Amino acid sequence: MTVKLKGIDFSFARPADEAAVKSLLAECGLLFEDISEHLRHFIVAKGKSVLVGVVGLEALGSAGLLRSVAVKESYRGKGLGRTLCEKMEGYAASRGIITLYLLTRRAEGFFKKQGYRKVERSEAPEAVRNTKEFAVFCPETAACMVKEIRKTVAVGARR
Repeated sequence: MTVKLKGIDFSFARPADEAAVKSLLAECGLLFEDISEHLRHFIVAKGKSVLVGVVGLEALGSAGLLRSVAVKESYRGKGLGRTLCEKMEGYAASRGIITLYLLTRRAEGFFKKQGYRKVERSEAPEAVRNTKEFAVFCPETAACMVKEIRKTVAVGARR
């Protein structure tokens, strides 16, 4: 999956991208301790061969955990985060995922604009609650959000 969008290349992360992904996540104040085991489900955005954005997924049956949405500061405000989310929603839908959950400490407003709504953590399915992100890494104060992506399948498939 490689798509060109205004000088940005989107593709699935490769093992060679791991160090750059971890560096961008750290730069954005996001956790990266367990991404190695999920890297094949990450989409990266590169501008001039430099990683400028990333989004990840943990696929858990019909539910998924959207994670690690990060955009390099100089690329923010240009729609890159939204585009990354749309691409990941399309990918998740193609894998049979109907509902995406996420945890956020600082980006609730951004995700609300993307169609996510806040829910209690206890409303997430057990498989999602048992992920390291839910159970270990993200504090209880992080907002839990959800989005039904069944309706976005057509949109995601065209991108």
